Amino acid sequence: MKKLLLFLLASSLSGCYWFLPEGEPPQGNILDNPPDNSVRVYSVREAVDYLISALTLAMLERCPGENIVLVAGTDETADAVARIALRESGKITGNRAVTGGSKWELRPEVAGSELTLKLFCQGYEVWHESVMYQP
Repeated sequence: MKKLLLFLLASSLSGCYWFLPEGEPPQGNILDNPPDNSVRVYSVREAVDYLISALTLAMLERCPGENIVLVAGTDETADAVARIALRESGKITGNRAVTGGSKWELRPEVAGSELTLKLFCQGYEVWHESVMYQP
């Protein structure tokens, strides 16, 4: 017990001498990192993977095991991404795509090169996620 107390006392009195490297700290502000405001542009495959992960998390939190109506939009790529995301996330969440009779809807939207998936419950938007992709 005395050895442990002696070690703790020596550690606390030594300060950071044992833990920090020798020499001067780097120049500039090392405490605050400025935010990176650049927008990442995904390939279509990367966008699909990202949206699968995001949709899986959203459905696990909000509607696990529910039937989901996929509302087709005007863009074929967005519809395909939404179909793939719903099918793949359903493997984990238990959600299934149906043609009607559900209070849950998944709607894909495209504006320029921004792809958005929106999840609605009885007409109210409960979740959305957007990615910039390169068509």
